[in-house]
Amino acid sequence: MNRSDVRGFALPMALAAVALASIAVLALARVESTRLVDARRLQAQWRADLAAATAEARVAHLLATEPLGARDIRVRQGVALGREADADVTPVVLDGRSYAVRLRAAGSPRVDVLLQDEAGLFNLNRTDGEATERLLRLLGADAAAARRLADALSDFTDEDDLRRADGAERADYLIAQAGAPLNDWLVDVRETTGVLGWSDSLDASAMSTLRTGAVALAPDAPFNPNTGTALALRAVFGIDEDAAARLIAARERQLLLTAQDVLALLGDAQVDSQLRPSPARSVRLIVHVAPSASEESYVYVSRVGVAEEGQDRPIVVRRADASARAYRRERARADAVGGQATLPDGIHRHSP
Repeated sequence: MNRSDVRGFALPMALAAVALASIAVLALARVESTRLVDARRLQAQWRADLAAATAEARVAHLLATEPLGARDIRVRQGVALGREADADVTPVVLDGRSYAVRLRAAGSPRVDVLLQDEAGLFNLNRTDGEATERLLRLLGADAAAARRLADALSDFTDEDDLRRADGAERADYLIAQAGAPLNDWLVDVRETTGVLGWSDSLDASAMSTLRTGAVALAPDAPFNPNTGTALALRAVFGIDEDAAARLIAARERQLLLTAQDVLALLGDAQVDSQLRPSPARSVRLIVHVAPSASEESYVYVSRVGVAEEGQDRPIVVRRADASARAYRRERARADAVGGQATLPDGIHRHSP
């Protein structure tokens, strides 16, 4: 092999070596870039989690320390020691409206929280099957399907093995290879996926509406018309959309304290003995965290409640995931109710 041949062979080898080195550099740069993006994403997620936890803690503090009105938490501002009666009261209304949460740290993300009294949601453990049928029709089921699903839910939660006309008991679940009835109250709305026929009959949109519009409380838990959502008002009282809108507008002017107050507004309505004009000791939160214009936003659903006397923990916080679509839907409802205010921190005491 002469020198010209060596030079001719070496050039492609050198070019190949340079190309491989370039590919290696690009690969390392890509890895480092991916790591940087992942680190930023993790940091944004951490900031969002911290902001959501702060919002939850603020609401828990208010719920545990401030008195409840018929539709709100009565937050006392500027309280002098021993002079609580002279406090300025800021109502935090629990009918699904939106509040801005002001964070003190510099560079904190924007946080909005939607607050909904759980006594104003539809209770899936209600023993009133007709109200459950109305709810299911509002979610898109036809009359026959609504009756079947309501009976199936009742059979799923009751303690006996007696099958309702259109329901399903243990034998039906065995045939369908679909687990078994719970034979107890629901403790979470998501347990409805175990009810025979529910997952097949309700689409994703209906199930999303159910998760944000319903709750699983004790069967005898009261319903609060002063914080009831339009969906719950229509299902519980058997009224149409216009009547629900009239009731929501009327309660802004005057509280609904008795069944007669509701009947005076609605005329023909299904008003039962479970009506009570005060919030539950638990609040549904939808927390929206927007870190910055260049980062994705985060949505959380939480349940903040004051525990029953004798429990180990005085405050119970349970978090579930939520979709941005659910937030946008609920935010649209909140915007229709009223303008956004800032969530107060709570009592600020000073010496008299």
